[in-house]
Amino acid sequence: MIHFSISKNELLEMINKSFIDSIQLLESVKKDFNRMTVFYNSNRETNYIKFLQKILDVPNLLHTILLLCNQNAHYYYYNKLYTILTKYGYHIIQSSNNNIENLITNITINPFVKQIVLENSYRIVEIDTSAEMKLKKNMNVQMIVNLSCNDDILFRITLF
Repeated sequence: MIHFSISKNELLEMINKSFIDSIQLLESVKKDFNRMTVFYNSNRETNYIKFLQKILDVPNLLHTILLLCNQNAHYYYYNKLYTILTKYGYHIIQSSNNNIENLITNITINPFVKQIVLENSYRIVEIDTSAEMKLKKNMNVQMIVNLSCNDDILFRITLF
């Protein structure tokens, strides 16, 4: 297992720059909601409006939750991993053609824990001169964001 961390402020600012205003952010969350699996306090959310009603109960975390509930949040670590792996001749691809199964946003808000865990699964492949893909490793990436404080964001990568 590999661990690394980044500044929470750096990540949230980078995601926030992707949107002109809060309306555009909300539209992005709405568009991406059905492209991923979203859990709120261990319950799978399938209705976007009901999900919004739940997160409105935590107004001080609302903007941060929205920033982490769209695919731009997942793009950050994908881009970093892609940049590293291509230097060594490897490529990173989705583990499944169905992104909903792999792209997970797990939100926990209770008196003891306030965190969001983003998770995705990938395959690391090598493409040889005949354009044939060879599977090298499977990879699961988790991005753990503590919403209670300004701690760095922890990334946990499992290769198998």
